[in-house]
Amino acid sequence: MRKKIDPVTLEILWNRLIGITDEVAITLMRTCFSSVIRDSHDFSIALFDDKKRFLAQCNTSTPGQLGCMPATIKNFCRVFPPETLQPGDAMVMNDPWQASAHLNDISICSPIFHRKELVGFALCTVHHVDIGGRYATLESKEVFEEGLWIPICKIYKAGVPNDDLFNIIHHNVRVPDQVIGDIRAQLAANHTSSTRVKELLDEHKMENLRGLGDEIISRSEEVIRKEIRKIPDGIYTHSIDLDPWDDEKPRLSVAVQIKGDRMVVDFEGTSRQVHRAINSVFNMTYSYTVFSVKSILDPFIPNNLGCMLPITLKAPEGSLVNPRWPAPLWGRTMVIHRIPELIYTALAPAVPERAIAECGSAPLGSVGITTVRQNGEPCLSLSFFFGGLGGRATGDGVCCVAFPHNVANTPVELIENGVPILWEKRELICDSGGPGKFRGGIGQEFGFSVPSGSIGPMENEPVFVSLRGGRFERPSQGILGGKNGNLAELIISGKPILGLSKSQFSLKPGDWLRYKIQGGGGYQNPLDRDLRLVEEDVRNGLVSIEHARGDYGVVINGETLSVDEESTRERRESLKNKSKMD
Repeated sequence: MRKKIDPVTLEILWNRLIGITDEVAITLMRTCFSSVIRDSHDFSIALFDDKKRFLAQCNTSTPGQLGCMPATIKNFCRVFPPETLQPGDAMVMNDPWQASAHLNDISICSPIFHRKELVGFALCTVHHVDIGGRYATLESKEVFEEGLWIPICKIYKAGVPNDDLFNIIHHNVRVPDQVIGDIRAQLAANHTSSTRVKELLDEHKMENLRGLGDEIISRSEEVIRKEIRKIPDGIYTHSIDLDPWDDEKPRLSVAVQIKGDRMVVDFEGTSRQVHRAINSVFNMTYSYTVFSVKSILDPFIPNNLGCMLPITLKAPEGSLVNPRWPAPLWGRTMVIHRIPELIYTALAPAVPERAIAECGSAPLGSVGITTVRQNGEPCLSLSFFFGGLGGRATGDGVCCVAFPHNVANTPVELIENGVPILWEKRELICDSGGPGKFRGGIGQEFGFSVPSGSIGPMENEPVFVSLRGGRFERPSQGILGGKNGNLAELIISGKPILGLSKSQFSLKPGDWLRYKIQGGGGYQNPLDRDLRLVEEDVRNGLVSIEHARGDYGVVINGETLSVDEESTRERRESLKNKSKMD
């Protein structure tokens, strides 16, 4: 029978583990070479006990790693059983089906030894800016086109580096110093994990992390089960259509079954996998499923294995959310970032106070740029951009923040420093948020050009731009009576581009690009919105006078920008009567 840890000590130790992972994240960010890690935070840090149980994750981790990391550890240990590991070992892989869903994510796992006994594992997964292959494109037909595949192997063995593996990686990527530098930063991060865990064990006179792990996991599982029991038993369904691709019309479908303290999330009815790089392997689908459920049940519990145990995932093999090898995977965020809103909308009738309308920040908008400088040096950049979040029961959607992916904004100055482009525009889009009692968050428009002259690329070298995003044909949907946000738009040198059926473009000096990212959907009837909130939105340039009258039934005086209350009362009564007749 295990000895229980008193609540005060548990709180100290639990937060200490999370503090360790946060310190490790800082180590990674301060030693890495690429902006995608340092500034965008596209990585995850986690700690496991010697039983391979997930105990803690850093606060800057991407949700996509939540469910991937436990599977990653198990797959590492399947090839290298724990009893065969020794101090100084470090295992590595980027196998999408066994780890983190696409080749750019490299996972490095280091066993943690204390007094010659294995006490846990440090895991660091990082999105690398380049892994060879086609650069950041949705147009791949097979995973083989997407870069170098690293099977499970040791990058360090008993403290000795695997120079052959380092050499293979060096010769298969465009910017080897950057990629190898980031891999070494991952190793440094794992070293910090190991050092801090051993200090923790010594300080509290603990032999291992098992007892602490028992408490963390059991208490977290208990809370999640308690919250599931609050939802009425039943099956809650929803489907959404994604932007079409060529002759494909992808659809995501979900059925959430609640039975007591258990939840089964079934994606039966989802479209088959496609020959576009938007497929999501089971691990990644599971990650965003458990993240979505945990967020709607209790977002404040730190991530660990206990949060996942009450949730079962079913995903049809050969579908968008569980594709067979060798499906292309690079842009799997096009699918998985829609999973939270799929689940939220399905559960909205049961828990309307916890639901959120669809978000313009999903799927993640990204711009990958690669070219050659005038001195012949290759350069590349990957940066992320966000739309507005959906309206919710407690307020308007937030403007232009990362959700559900949790990566960070990249300052345009850093982008310009990395690649020879000139940033020209970045602003909020008026009327882009879906009308509602609580408005959807506002979207943004950004744009850049390829300049001529000394700061531009060589005249015979194009700038290749790879884009990711969505909602060009289907906007962010409102919820519970709320209305939709705007549609995304892409214009290149004056020519409107219809969606991302082609996601990679070649720009030459003098060309320019404008991309409008959509706002979030509204929450509940916009005719119930507080008049002063509409007035404030008009004054701030977020809603036009015309849309205030048309969508919210609020008449704004064009000179004073204040509400005409009598006209507004008549206008709203007219719109409500019309709605009843319809």
